[in-house]
Amino acid sequence: KDVGEYFMINSSTGFLSQVKHFDYEDTGIQCNLGKGGGFVKIIAEDGLYKTSKSLSVTFINIDDAPPLFVSSDCSTVCSKCPILSLSAIVHFTYHGPILTNPPGIKAIDLDTEQSNIIDYNLDIYPTKYKDMIRFENGRFVLLQSFANFSEYREESDFSVIVTIQATGSNGQTSKKLSFTIYVMVAPISSSQQTSLSQTDEIMILSQSTKNIIIIVLGVVVVLFSVALVYAVYKIRSQHKKAKDGETSYEEVKRNTVTNENVYATIQN
Repeated sequence: KDVGEYFMINSSTGFLSQVKHFDYEDTGIQCNLGKGGGFVKIIAEDGLYKTSKSLSVTFINIDDAPPLFVSSDCSTVCSKCPILSLSAIVHFTYHGPILTNPPGIKAIDLDTEQSNIIDYNLDIYPTKYKDMIRFENGRFVLLQSFANFSEYREESDFSVIVTIQATGSNGQTSKKLSFTIYVMVAPISSSQQTSLSQTDEIMILSQSTKNIIIIVLGVVVVLFSVALVYAVYKIRSQHKKAKDGETSYEEVKRNTVTNENVYATIQN
């Protein structure tokens, strides 16, 4: 690479001067020139003849860059892959690692390769949830469910805002990374599903089906009972009418015989 833009030789004094700022974190330095430095070849010529001299240039890093949040699989500084915000949806009863995209994040210090010297600080709102959420190994974790924490008092969906900031080895802090957790209190649909398992949905569906079956069976039993009572009533009514009919016939028959005997006696 031509590094002439970075240097200049004073033609009067002969001193080599730096004319452009060397930013150790600049990708032009990191990925093209090399972190450690390189050689600068200086050529002097008078039109007919020329001579050259090579100088070794070493870059001395100054720890002046704050940490930067990146995806956990980001391994090069040339491709910084920065992350500015995160979001996730969890159910009211869920606890454990929270699924985000990307699934894991980290803060890197562009001035050092030692990642264990970075400290993380969380700011959580509403503040009552500050002891529930942790940042462990690049993942946000719910230590317990929102339902358990609030004793199931929440009745509608709500959001929790987590702001995370990293502090590097030189005390400089990163830009704040915002993480929004959307908490679904009501049962969620399949398109919104994040942490409610299919087993739970099947159990809910089975319970609803069971309730419907119980109601239908109750209605059938009531209708059957009414039909049975009506049938018994009709049968008894028919038997009573038949018995009343037989009694009337016998009385008419006896009356007829009596009248005939009376008439025969009169004739005699």
